[in-house]
Amino acid sequence: MFVSNQSLCLALSDLNRAGLPSEQMGIAGRATAMAALVEAFHTGSARTSGVEQLIRGIQPLPVMAGPERLLASDGPLWPTLKCFGMAPDDPLVVALWMPPRLRDELSAYIIDGAALLGVRAASIDQHKTCTQTLLQHSTHRVHTHEF
Repeated sequence: MFVSNQSLCLALSDLNRAGLPSEQMGIAGRATAMAALVEAFHTGSARTSGVEQLIRGIQPLPVMAGPERLLASDGPLWPTLKCFGMAPDDPLVVALWMPPRLRDELSAYIIDGAALLGVRAASIDQHKTCTQTLLQHSTHRVHTHEF
């Protein structure tokens, strides 16, 4: 979870520089949070093509994040994880592999305006790099899950 767009942009850039392709990353948040992220990305100095592709792919989902629509990057990450509700009446976070408390916590952070960054490591080395990067830049806890 990221409250600071500057920290999120740095994390995305670091992951991109480490060789993580945009297909292995996903971002999500309320419409206003994603608009602020896009603005921060375009005014920042750490703009990379992989991150730009991720940012450009942000689109609305049918589910609401409080008073606003949830926006999430397209690509395979979120559908593979079955993370978010896909019907207007669904709960915001529906991932059955998460404990209910974690689903509630993520939903609350998103509704409060934080952005969620998800990554899917393809190797042990990528996992270590991703975890270190997330721990370095996120002000919230970092969760890892094995599938």
